Amino acid sequence: MVSAFFSLAPIILFCFVGLFYTNILIDIVNKIRFMDRITCPIRKWILGNVKCPKCKENLKKCNCVFSMASMMSFKVYCEKCKKYYIIETGIIDRTLKFND
Repeated sequence: MVSAFFSLAPIILFCFVGLFYTNILIDIVNKIRFMDRITCPIRKWILGNVKCPKCKENLKKCNCVFSMASMMSFKVYCEKCKKYYIIETGIIDRTLKFND
């Protein structure tokens, strides 16, 4: 049993890495919206406290998006500007910043 696991582990790991690099795994995770459920308190805080960088109005929509360059990224929508913005954190910092 143990030898069967160790012989299949590299194949499973190779398939997982292949799906990750071809963005198939990212698409599956985005369809499930698993991160939206986990980050619900953060998204509610963003909608209540963050203003649009252009018109300073409240934001209407906030979704968590996957990003390879940052720890967490959120796609927000301003209804007055009719524009989407990306708010993200860096790899090691905890500050949310608008992506230019």
